[in-house]
Amino acid sequence: PNRDCAALASNGELRISEGGFERYQNEYIAGITEIVGDSKYSGIRIVAVIEVDSLPNLVTNIDEADCQEAAGAGGYVDGIQHALNELSKIPNVYSYVDIAHSGWLGWSDNFSEAVTLIGDAILATDNGANSIAGFASNSANYTPVTEPYMQDPNLQVGGNPIRSSDFYEWTQYLEELQFVQAWRQAMIDKGFPSTLGMLIDTGRNGWGGANRPSGASSSTDL
Repeated sequence: PNRDCAALASNGELRISEGGFERYQNEYIAGITEIVGDSKYSGIRIVAVIEVDSLPNLVTNIDEADCQEAAGAGGYVDGIQHALNELSKIPNVYSYVDIAHSGWLGWSDNFSEAVTLIGDAILATDNGANSIAGFASNSANYTPVTEPYMQDPNLQVGGNPIRSSDFYEWTQYLEELQFVQAWRQAMIDKGFPSTLGMLIDTGRNGWGGANRPSGASSSTDL
């Protein structure tokens, strides 16, 4: 309910104020678990990526009215906990909770707040840390997995650090791999198992093809 509360393009059909949490439980999650819980699929490993952009919005966009509502009863935490509780009953389903991407939660304050909010939400589920297989990042976003030619986010280009560019928006991470490795370790430090896996979406990162960079840029234009 109140899906992607800070985005005009994906506000979602279900509204918390209109019984959205109950519909989410009874019409959405129940429908998914009925399908994936069918015994004929028991030999298939099924991956579920849980509610992209939801919990991260509670970290950075709480000034939005829709996000304020989503932070309360019947909102993102309640919904995601319900989804994890139901999916974790099915042993061949592996749930990965969305953690946005490095350009969103890569700032130090955002990172630490997100680790607390998202970690606490998962730990409060019926199975706690065991209700997930790991986390998913960069969903439908643009950050390359690795940046072999730009390793220093504070490298000066045209008088400003690389991380101050519009693309990086002051994040500490220039590649998604470093971000997810830092996130994974932070969650392990919080009490999650060392078996945590990390999924990175590469569908839109533009890192490949005939024009792939072969070395560091010499440009002085940030």
